[in-house]
Amino acid sequence: EILVRTIFHDLEKPVTLLLTKQWLSYDVLGDIIATLEDYFQDLREGIMAWYFKRLVHRCFESLVECYVKALLSRKYTTSDKVIQRVKEDQSCMASFFKRYLRPLTLV
Repeated sequence: EILVRTIFHDLEKPVTLLLTKQWLSYDVLGDIIATLEDYFQDLREGIMAWYFKRLVHRCFESLVECYVKALLSRKYTTSDKVIQRVKEDQSCMASFFKRYLRPLTLV
């Protein structure tokens, strides 16, 4: 749990940009995924496999939780652009985490 908190401390700024005006014009989730990838690559060899998988799962849950909180707390006009961006983000998250957590299904 301490590793997840450490990782998400580093992600604090990009997570606050989810579903903002900047999010519509900049790949905020791409920055988040790149940071997670860096951490996962560094940690994969240094910790036991079962703990690494647990860490990845908790990071997935934490990212989804942050995303849903942003969805529920932001005041924005739902437009085709917003809907498309949410779908792209969902696909990006699924693709990234599928590499580490198989099987992973996002509806």
